[in-house]
Amino acid sequence: MEVQLIFDTVRDHYQWMNVGWEDLNRIYRSIVHLDIKDGKIWLFPELVSRR
Repeated sequence: MEVQLIFDTVRDHYQWMNVGWEDLNRIYRSIVHLDIKDGKIWLFPELVSRR
C-alpha cells in the first residue's frame, strides 16, 4: 500500500490517497479530499470503498 498526497495549489484541491494492492484486490481509496473555495474549506467524505 502506498500513500499519495496530491496537491493542486493553483485550484486549491488536495487529496490523501491510499493506492496499491491487498492480496488480489486493487486499492484506490480517498482518505481525505478537500477544496478551498471562497476562503472556506470544503471536506468531501469518501462514502464508498473501492476495491
